[in-house]
Amino acid sequence: MRAREHFSPVIRWASRRRRCNIADLLIAAALVLPGCGDHDSILNQIHQHNNGYGQESDSDGESSSGDPTLPDPAGTGDPGSTGSDSDGMTGDYPSIERFLVNGSTEPSKLTNFGTAVLRVETANFDGEDVRFYIDGDLVESDEGNFSSPSPGVFAVEIPVYDEPLGSYYTFEVALVEDDIRVESQPIDLEVDLPEARTVAWDSTISLTDDIRSTAAAVTFDAMGFVYATGSSVAESTGQSRLWVAKFSHHGHQLWIKTFDQPEPLESRGLDIVVDRDDNVVVAGERFRYFGGDYDPVSSWVAKYRGSDGQRLWETVTAQGAGEQATGLALYYPDIDEPVYQTVVVGNYFGLDDAASQGFVRLLDSDGSTLATETIDMPDADTWVTATVLDNDNYLYTAGYKQVGSVTEGFVERHALPSLELDETWNSKVFATDMLTGIALTENYVLVSGHRYVVGEDLTFGLLSRSPKTKGNTFTNVYTQDFQAPADEALMGIALDKQYIVGVGDKSHDDGRYTAGLSFFEPDTITDGPHWQPQWSYVPEPDPFYNRVTSDIAINPSSDYVVFSGTSLRRDNPEQQHASLTAIVY
Repeated sequence: MRAREHFSPVIRWASRRRRCNIADLLIAAALVLPGCGDHDSILNQIHQHNNGYGQESDSDGESSSGDPTLPDPAGTGDPGSTGSDSDGMTGDYPSIERFLVNGSTEPSKLTNFGTAVLRVETANFDGEDVRFYIDGDLVESDEGNFSSPSPGVFAVEIPVYDEPLGSYYTFEVALVEDDIRVESQPIDLEVDLPEARTVAWDSTISLTDDIRSTAAAVTFDAMGFVYATGSSVAESTGQSRLWVAKFSHHGHQLWIKTFDQPEPLESRGLDIVVDRDDNVVVAGERFRYFGGDYDPVSSWVAKYRGSDGQRLWETVTAQGAGEQATGLALYYPDIDEPVYQTVVVGNYFGLDDAASQGFVRLLDSDGSTLATETIDMPDADTWVTATVLDNDNYLYTAGYKQVGSVTEGFVERHALPSLELDETWNSKVFATDMLTGIALTENYVLVSGHRYVVGEDLTFGLLSRSPKTKGNTFTNVYTQDFQAPADEALMGIALDKQYIVGVGDKSHDDGRYTAGLSFFEPDTITDGPHWQPQWSYVPEPDPFYNRVTSDIAINPSSDYVVFSGTSLRRDNPEQQHASLTAIVY
């Protein structure tokens, strides 16, 4: 059981209520002060201060025995009864009739990603001050939905934050009236997960003046909070603006920031990573539309403080006819120190119809540029889409080259901090591939994307791997996990100790799009051409919205993934919103 931090009634009252303080009480024990009662009642108040108002505590602060409520005023054994105290005083004392969590006084396991409804039924209480606690922490007014469904009944509905399985939450309630405090018995509940292979939560971004939005990338920090980035269109200007947001373990938006630009410039986020201090770095681009055509302007990279979204630095860079930043990685020169440099990959757009080129850039800890290298495929447009850094400081970068409508995937490897290209390793994946995701296992480089099959006029989701020691030996495998035939794409991949997880979508002949996840067990991977997932998850199609996916991340401490994407209304694709979905596996 997790340790429980008990609350102190004296401290909780200190700033809320005018009352005799403990120094006054000690003096009044010898000299009765006006308004502080006689000698016996004063000693009783001191005893209540020292022992949590009747709750006996041992040296470590844990409850030892007895009902943690106000001492029995009448000596009847019922702390909430009416009677006379030692001074002959009579009156009705507040009492807790029942304290319930999720409708029960003895609930079973608590399901993660859900909601806890705390409800207290009282007697002889005017409702002046009801305080609910989780693990000894007071539930503040902005943390839950408080209500009083009937006289003497008080409730709060709060999200249950993610905790490791097998740990516990402790719920308590206290009634406070004048100098009386009545506390409930604590209710401890073990944390459990929802049923496997189900949707834990589904969330959309919320921006003032927002008419449509998209989500491009998602990640977790070490505590399990979710961060995402993308773009939204403001109704007042019609302009696209980059957003970055933080979400709770249950998809509740905690903060959101935008990168607004003066007309005619627009912006959008394309990738996001988290550092060791749970700050976030975001990459994207600034662009405009010229004569109705997309016109790139510059890449944009910024660092935000994870706790409140304050921007710490930003850098804007433009080369050629404009550029965009599409991928990020963090390089720590000293693995034991928190200072890092930011690796940015992206694309230059060619001047005067010249071919586009990719780039890899190293930024210092303040965002200033240290070095840049070009990624160029001869006689073709070069597009860099994703990057990942291994523990040996090799940077693996995925993308594709394009000649007309023909594409060919590639992966390059660069050494850090020099950015020197490892020409002995770099490889081309088979023709017609378009790579959009990359990840690493201990021994392999994995890439995802889609492949166009010329003879069948279809695209299939693609997952491919190569040993880290040999870049020219990618084994290509198809993932037909959405019950083909249909156009498919495997947009992103992530992995933990159990699974390699890919997220993608499938387009149907009737214009519908369906999102889906594929789970692969690394130990069962072979080098054959038909590497099938152990299982797949495809949510039920929404009758009104299509779902297009973009990225995926795995929670570092629990068995669930979050994928980002965009939901588009089928009868009006202009009505679209960024979405994040958590799946338990």
